[in-house]
Amino acid sequence: MNRTLLTVFILLFCTSLSFGHSDTLTISLNDTTQLTLIQETFKPSEHTIVFWDSTQQAVTSIDQKPVFGTDATMPVTELTFAELKVNGQAIGLETTGMYDAWKKGDTSVAYSVQKVLGNPLMIRCLFSYGAGTYLVEWTIIEDKSYRTLITSDMRILDSMDF
Repeated sequence: MNRTLLTVFILLFCTSLSFGHSDTLTISLNDTTQLTLIQETFKPSEHTIVFWDSTQQAVTSIDQKPVFGTDATMPVTELTFAELKVNGQAIGLETTGMYDAWKKGDTSVAYSVQKVLGNPLMIRCLFSYGAGTYLVEWTIIEDKSYRTLITSDMRILDSMDF
């Protein structure tokens, strides 16, 4: 590799470290189970956004999907990656429509884990960046995950214990 190409590569790598637009949380659920969440800066120009009216201030959908995590405002971040590792096996978790999961600099998310005997593993996370609080539940059966609940309904959120 010539010197110029090596220099460019090093500069690009350092720039991505210095000005990265992602935020990662890793939660150890127990000795063998780990949840990793990554949110990145939301880029409106890369999405199809529908507004409630012509003011273009109240977001109703993004990419033809409901929006969770904002109070009808443009998201700041997008949850782009969620993965559960159980005994070293990675299981991807659906993140469609999940925005502003936590404020940059926060180091935790409220969560609960439920597994009784041979029943499926259920993980619930309460995400919030302010007024757009929402709850998501993933059910893990063998090596597959299913998002079985996503809601911002306050009646449901108020009934949850974390």
